[in-house]
Amino acid sequence: IIDMAKDCVYDLGYYGVKQPASLVYRVLSRLYFKRKKVWLYSDSNGTIDNAYHQFKHDFNKNDGIERYYVYHGSINKVKDKFDDKEQKALLKFKSLKHKLLFIKCDKVISSFSDLQVYCPYNNGIKWYRDLMKYDFVYLQHGILHANLLKMYAKEFTEISKFVISSSFEKENLTKRYHYEEDDFIECGMPRMGIKTKGAKVQNKILYAPSWRKYLIGDLVNNKRTLKVKQFLNSSYFKENYALLHSKKLHDLLEKNNLVLEFKLHPIFKDYSKYFELDDCKNISLNFDKTVIEEYKVFITDFSSFQFDFVNLKRPIIYFVPDMIEFNAGLHTY
Repeated sequence: IIDMAKDCVYDLGYYGVKQPASLVYRVLSRLYFKRKKVWLYSDSNGTIDNAYHQFKHDFNKNDGIERYYVYHGSINKVKDKFDDKEQKALLKFKSLKHKLLFIKCDKVISSFSDLQVYCPYNNGIKWYRDLMKYDFVYLQHGILHANLLKMYAKEFTEISKFVISSSFEKENLTKRYHYEEDDFIECGMPRMGIKTKGAKVQNKILYAPSWRKYLIGDLVNNKRTLKVKQFLNSSYFKENYALLHSKKLHDLLEKNNLVLEFKLHPIFKDYSKYFELDDCKNISLNFDKTVIEEYKVFITDFSSFQFDFVNLKRPIIYFVPDMIEFNAGLHTY
């Protein structure tokens, strides 16, 4: 108690001058005792991904660890995905409890590596670094198949452990991204091991193209600004619109009694209205949880979502409507 009091006095003296806004959380975190180890699980805003599945898998383990799943927005959007006991461990992103537990936690387990996706302090984290002791476990949200050195090279991240699904990833991350052998957890992505009970193949095709960095604003405070004019004038939009409204495609779907579900990347969700699919028979937008076992065929561009269908041994068709822009380096890959 005496040491804690001394620390609080130091905070008042040093941070009271340097960064007064940090004082509340620094002092409260010192007073906020947690005897158990704390692990925080986090997916990106609007997604249910590997952190969710890992949390569900780990939650009832009797190992003395206190686990929380961090959600964004309204709890009503996610609580039905958790049982009554698990709901008590839901933690609202940027809430007071989240901020205090983030300082106290032993591990942050996330499917996204962007600091602002899982950290409640964003750019202000430097004012709490001396209090933090967590390891960052990166689950990934797709198999790393593209060149993303600026995003994932070891010197640019705070990744302590990197979950991988393939020998290619291990070799690639070791030789090009400068990770060491003991940086890897070779267990595969959590969602790859999940099979939907009772799911059967239906007459459905899933088309899920990836997003494009050059057609949307940067991620700031977990939000992106739209570039509507640029998006509507892009090859990406025009070619996809033409495909989805193609009479040839509609006839093909109808003749074979097939339904095509168009699943825009969550980052592009706000662009969905511009595709005008309300009157398109046999074609629909899909932003709900996808039961991938139900689809006969998968169509994509370069999305790592393809590996979920490789895992199922389902046919994959590739369509890249903006190959020129892609090869010019306008995306992150």
